[in-house]
Amino acid sequence: MTIHGHRLRMAATHRSVEYIDSAWTDQSTITVPAHRAGDLLILIQGRTGSVTPPSDPDGWSSVASVGRSSGSPFFHNRSMSVSSVVDADGSISSVSLFSAFSSGVLIFRRSKGIGETATRSAADYANEVEFPELSDLTAGSLIIGACYHSDLVTPPEGTTIIAGGMAWITDDEIDGSSWPLTSGSLASNHVPLAVTLETKGRS
Repeated sequence: MTIHGHRLRMAATHRSVEYIDSAWTDQSTITVPAHRAGDLLILIQGRTGSVTPPSDPDGWSSVASVGRSSGSPFFHNRSMSVSSVVDADGSISSVSLFSAFSSGVLIFRRSKGIGETATRSAADYANEVEFPELSDLTAGSLIIGACYHSDLVTPPEGTTIIAGGMAWITDDEIDGSSWPLTSGSLASNHVPLAVTLETKGRS
């Protein structure tokens, strides 16, 4: 699959986790791109003005969340959450959002579920912050990095931006037990997350 001129090579031959599509919105409902039964859906929700992360939609499982207080003014506070669901019959066409300022939905195939996750937050409103590092990874996995709003990500090398600039994914499957993310950082006042999707392997 090619996205913005980048060829994502994790999809076909080795039967590793496959990225299908993504969408982004700043509205109260997000439209889920076309997918099929059994696909894994990942929802990223970001919120400004609160340290309390957006809640998971009904039927979705919590993956990770992070919030950071900047004191005064309150609107410098940031929080975000990541949720997941396996769409058993491929019928999820939209998701209602109740407290998110910005949201992205990502679709993956051939993932057996969530692996390692990590969060990090800026020390204060004026500081930049790098994505957290991950370890104890399963070979063939895929890594997602995200922040609370679109067009704020400076991605690490070897990744492609998706979901309107709210997230990135690794261009290739992971072949070792760790993957340092120190080559990428966010702009100031953000709360990055990193999530691993483990592969089902050959099928």
